[in-house]
Amino acid sequence: MKAMILSAGLGMRMRPLTEKIPKPLLLIGNRPIIHYTLLFLKKYGVTDVIINLHHLADKMRENLGDGSGFGMKINYSFEPEILGTGGGIKKVEPFLSDNTFVVINGDILIDVDLNDVIRFHKEKKALATMALRHDKDANRYGAIEIDKENRIREFLGMIKGADENLTRLMFTGLHILEPRIFSYLPEKGCINRTAYPEMIKNGEQVFGYVMNGYWRDIGTPEAYSSAEKELKERPL
Repeated sequence: MKAMILSAGLGMRMRPLTEKIPKPLLLIGNRPIIHYTLLFLKKYGVTDVIINLHHLADKMRENLGDGSGFGMKINYSFEPEILGTGGGIKKVEPFLSDNTFVVINGDILIDVDLNDVIRFHKEKKALATMALRHDKDANRYGAIEIDKENRIREFLGMIKGADENLTRLMFTGLHILEPRIFSYLPEKGCINRTAYPEMIKNGEQVFGYVMNGYWRDIGTPEAYSSAEKELKERPL
């Protein structure tokens, strides 16, 4: 199985730290954030990876190389203009279109059994599976709502009309996707604002896997500081 790590963002909320260092290379516990992501994927046998780049792309290539230092194969997709999460995935369709694949944000720390997420995805015969978690701030992140079968029925308030009790959760930044999703992806734009709402409205099999393990989004200086402390107590 192949994976894509989304890493083309400017890291605006992390400035001035990201003026000279791309956010995925910021250190936590003396290791760049993206190293944790690569090691997470490798742990579950995913060793063929593509990473999209934009901001300070050369520094990313210099740090990660061809992936041999991780026992992996790393490919790159440079975006002269940021294409967004949907457009970024769409651009690498030739690389990912042969089988089920993983997409993960390059600025998160996560501890979940990836094999179990993939098993769930396969059992549900899903087109797309999002790893979700309970969080009291789900509305702030953008609530994803599932029914009792874990099927996503409401998405960022964009669907409307669901007439049953739903569970509100938040998205972690980890997806399992089938190649057919490329027919829904825009050339430029956000996968969450374009492809997911359309898939759900069309009745596609879109599910949420509810995880309980550690998760941290490194989106702000405060979150970055918290992650430093948390990893000292609970190494990944």
